[in-house]
Amino acid sequence: MKKIITIIALCLSPLAMAEGFDWHGSSLELLVGHSDQELRAGDDHHEEESNTSYGIRAGYAVSDHFTIETAYRDYGEYDHTYVDSAAGINDVHDEIHTTSYDVGIKAALHFPNHNISFTYRMGYSAWDTDLDISAPSVGLDDSDHNSGVDPYFGVGLQYIHPSGFMISLETSRLHYDGTLDTPNLYGDYSSTLDTTSIAIGKTF
Repeated sequence: MKKIITIIALCLSPLAMAEGFDWHGSSLELLVGHSDQELRAGDDHHEEESNTSYGIRAGYAVSDHFTIETAYRDYGEYDHTYVDSAAGINDVHDEIHTTSYDVGIKAALHFPNHNISFTYRMGYSAWDTDLDISAPSVGLDDSDHNSGVDPYFGVGLQYIHPSGFMISLETSRLHYDGTLDTPNLYGDYSSTLDTTSIAIGKTF
């Protein structure tokens, strides 16, 4: 619960600090969904796993069609066990956990009734990835941390009730390249996160 309160505070603090801020046009959403992560390292290592993702997002509408947004996303922890034939190891186990803080803009194209909109999002993600790798048969137990800033984009459908209740179905993609210093991990790698989410929230 303390973590959730901290995240909400971080999302809202840039708006709340503005003197005389008018909360009309602001919004707050909770997101839950399904995230698929693909990881590649060199020509011979490729893995894909999926998990539940969640997040929280705050926004402020600067016009009827554009909203500035900030969000925290947790893409879940991915467990992957595989055989490394080249090294002769048959019990390699990976754990990968990625989170991000996002800042971007949402563009909305309204349908005739104005309550339903097609949305397009783009911005930048400050992502953090923790990787743990183990292989009990050879006594391997190692970990590393990587972070960076890369663009994200997404599309969705959004419904806003006259009361301010809002719900949307959306999909997004974050792709990034990283380098790990630990020899037992991957070195240079690339990762793609495709996430489908339902967002429920309120406009003010």
